[in-house]
Amino acid sequence: MRGILKYSSQQLRVWNELATLFLFAIVFIAVVKEALSAAWAIGALLLLAILLMIAIRIYKRFRLKK
Repeated sequence: MRGILKYSSQQLRVWNELATLFLFAIVFIAVVKEALSAAWAIGALLLLAILLMIAIRIYKRFRLKK
């Protein structure tokens, strides 16, 4: 209400993508739980998390250039 923000836009974006990652993980595990081992599932989720963090940083740089 006073215009004081507790979190930056970058932190809020990460929280949003974290929720996306949880959603993807739940659906991924439900669909392929018997076809893949746990190691492959964890590896895929870590790869997705890394890609999301890279995408957030690229978007931030793009937004700051404008």
